[in-house]
Amino acid sequence: MGPWSNLQAIIHTFRRIRETPGLDYRGAGEDPGANAWRGRRAALRESDALEAFVPFSINFVTQKNQAFCGVASIVMVLNALQLPAPAVPEYDPYRTFTQDNFLNEKTETILPQDVLAKLGMTLDQLGELLATQPVEVQLHHAADVHRSDRLAPA
Repeated sequence: MGPWSNLQAIIHTFRRIRETPGLDYRGAGEDPGANAWRGRRAALRESDALEAFVPFSINFVTQKNQAFCGVASIVMVLNALQLPAPAVPEYDPYRTFTQDNFLNEKTETILPQDVLAKLGMTLDQLGELLATQPVEVQLHHAADVHRSDRLAPA
């Protein structure tokens, strides 16, 4: 299973957990405490999502401002895929994508940083920016997919 399939599996599993009757996905539920958490752990064990979750979770970054949700997401994905990354002096000798070094001359032609800082980015722009790296990009707009297909396993 490729990284994107793994990400889809994570999303599907968390949707399934969130929609489990009697479970509040934030941790509280009709049956408080341990039963809610036990149900969550069981759902994760039954899926491939747990295996995929680790590379994404260890590369988690908080967006540096309100407009950088897309940039932070791209950086997490690129680092989880372990692509060759630029050098970063503060992490020397390690190389990693950051919200600063991802943006460059190529990305500037797609979405200028001054526009990004004010408006953020659309899903299509995120796809174009991500395509500047050696990855295969497939965009799926939720409006183009029937609800039952969005909830189906990846």
